[in-house]
Amino acid sequence: MPARVIRDYYAEYRKDMPLACDCGWHGRASEAPMEMHDDLFDRSCSTCDTMLLVVGYPTALQMRAAAAVGNEQAVEDCRVYGVSFDASQ
Repeated sequence: MPARVIRDYYAEYRKDMPLACDCGWHGRASEAPMEMHDDLFDRSCSTCDTMLLVVGYPTALQMRAAAAVGNEQAVEDCRVYGVSFDASQ
């Protein structure tokens, strides 16, 4: 089974999203080992190390859009990374 690819961090990724592997392991994304890279991170099966999920880090444009509609994680990320957004939308 190929890894699921998530391109929109705020719209699609949840730490509590269920993951399952062909080897029989199942759990939440937060329970799967994570490997961080420059533009993305991945989560793999904790039993057989099969990659299950590939998640792109959000762009500044995605942060702004999500923060503008009230996504709390995006608002915090904008603050941390110095990305401005229009909260009046």
